Amino acid sequence: MKLKKETVLQIVKDYQDRYPNIKGNGNFKIQSFLAKKDNQKNNIWFVTEDNELFGEIHEFIYVISDEKGEVEYTMNELGTKNPHIPESDETWDKFTDEDIERMNNGEWDDKWDNY
Repeated sequence: MKLKKETVLQIVKDYQDRYPNIKGNGNFKIQSFLAKKDNQKNNIWFVTEDNELFGEIHEFIYVISDEKGEVEYTMNELGTKNPHIPESDETWDKFTDEDIERMNNGEWDDKWDNY
């Protein structure tokens, strides 16, 4: 591993400064792994932090490349990648005005799950 735990923690804190809507409790857990992808070996770091939302504790995960020294991506406990980054406008272009009106009224259509 090229990076040290202190450096990894600073990478996470710098990332949080860039995205202030990530609100954690500062209780970090750091683990390193050797991952294989496409017959390539890559050292990665997983940093988890607990977040409280409406009185419930949720986990937020930072995946950091040891090679690049940066956050590759983040995910919540449900596996959603980069949940703090808004989806592009292209996603919203798929919805009609009627769809958006129905969403605003609390309705849900199963076809929207595919967008």
